[in-house]
Amino acid sequence: MTHPAVITLTTDFGLADPFVGVMKGAILRCATAARIVDITHAIPPQDVMAASWLLSSSVGWFPHGTVHVAVVDPGVGSARHALAIRCGTFFLVGPDNGIFTETLLQYPQLEAVVIEPEAIPVPAMSATFHGRDLFALAAAEIALGRPIRELGLSVSAADLVRLALPQRHATENAVAGFIRWIDRFGNLISDIVPELLDAALSRSGSGPLPAPRGPWLVTVGSCTVRGIRRTYTDVDTLEPIALFGSSGTLEVAVRNGSAAELAGIGIGEPIRLCRNLV
Repeated sequence: MTHPAVITLTTDFGLADPFVGVMKGAILRCATAARIVDITHAIPPQDVMAASWLLSSSVGWFPHGTVHVAVVDPGVGSARHALAIRCGTFFLVGPDNGIFTETLLQYPQLEAVVIEPEAIPVPAMSATFHGRDLFALAAAEIALGRPIRELGLSVSAADLVRLALPQRHATENAVAGFIRWIDRFGNLISDIVPELLDAALSRSGSGPLPAPRGPWLVTVGSCTVRGIRRTYTDVDTLEPIALFGSSGTLEVAVRNGSAAELAGIGIGEPIRLCRNLV
């Protein structure tokens, strides 16, 4: 039995305006049986970097054949290209502005086309709302089984716009990274993976350690946390904690509070870990 296609939406539109709703309406006018899933519409306005991070951490949880539409598009109406990409077992649809950078790093085998509006039944093309008038309709066509090569001209992976990503690094007894997202609980989610900690330990001559992976001091903004724990309840209420969260990366939280408020920082700020050798 063939199941209806899944189409996901990731945008900076918020939910106060009708933009998300009419995108869904545009999809359903063409692909009436599609199952539409909201990944998030809370990307900070025009923050393509944040969208790249969240999309890359989400696509792996969906079934084969899913069409992921990502619209954080400060260049809407300009000469920037519109893309449809077959990436492994799923599809990406959105602007060629780097929004797919981190997803394509994880899934480098791809086929991409620059969408031509003439190839899609677009009733009218607004210069300011390609999410509704182009990307939603392209996603619906793909969900209905249309090959992406019919939607436009092929483009090389090397020619796609890529973001200059913040660079994590590990030195002897130290690791540095960046806060890539702040969730609604105020948890500061970084790009530091366990392998970076192991790399630092290896440089120092120590072998990998089980959690809490040695006496690390974690500093982010005005907040310093000693040690890496397993879960939020390993500390008292309103106490800060560092742990590897559900995204698989290091986060700093405050039990029943907000680490973002405690640290006084936002997305893109640095986070540093040092081995406490005393």
